[in-house]
Amino acid sequence: MTRISVHGICRQWLHCGFGWFSTFLLSACVANVQYDAAVPVIPEQVRGELHNELVELRFPQLILYAQLQAFDWDGQYLLPPLGLWLNIDPKGKPLTITTSKVMLLSDGEPAPTVAFLGPDVAWFSPRALAAGCGPRFYRTGIGLTRFGASQESVLKADNTLGIFRPSEEPIRFTETSCFLFWFDTDSLPTHEFLLSIKGVSIEGKEIEIPDIRFKKGTLNQLRVFP
Repeated sequence: MTRISVHGICRQWLHCGFGWFSTFLLSACVANVQYDAAVPVIPEQVRGELHNELVELRFPQLILYAQLQAFDWDGQYLLPPLGLWLNIDPKGKPLTITTSKVMLLSDGEPAPTVAFLGPDVAWFSPRALAAGCGPRFYRTGIGLTRFGASQESVLKADNTLGIFRPSEEPIRFTETSCFLFWFDTDSLPTHEFLLSIKGVSIEGKEIEIPDIRFKKGTLNQLRVFP
């Protein structure tokens, strides 16, 4: 019997084949498993949809997508940092984002922003059931970026890989763009989280984006990224 363990706590045990054949059955098995995880909640008075653990919010000036992403750092899920995938459609108008103003509270305590990547081009993988940022990269499983960011490269903010420390300097973009943020909290998102996205502006005027709450719940599809 094989326990399917991705970025949540598996509540069921499934037999998913044996040897190398197990990997080909993973996607079929995942659909039948419940995971304890942080589930996004659409803020009041905001138009939006939930796509399992990905939340879509629609505002007059932009469309925003957010997803907490767990990473398997050297076979350990409780090591920091925890990832946030953020995708913003500016509806054809120039926007700016101040990366130091994207913040996360974990169980009510601030989780400092370690680093970020972006803006880049988002992609979605039906094969991996994943959302990524930048040119796609594969090794033994799924990679989210062109380089398959390691824990070390994120923690030290390796500029050669396009990873930087958050800054007060606004970043301007006019096309739909994605960002990856990493926060100093364990990479298994089963806590209560509050995501604050400030510093998104159009023509110098900040767009009010309500805080996004992630509450304890269960999901049918969860992924961990190597």
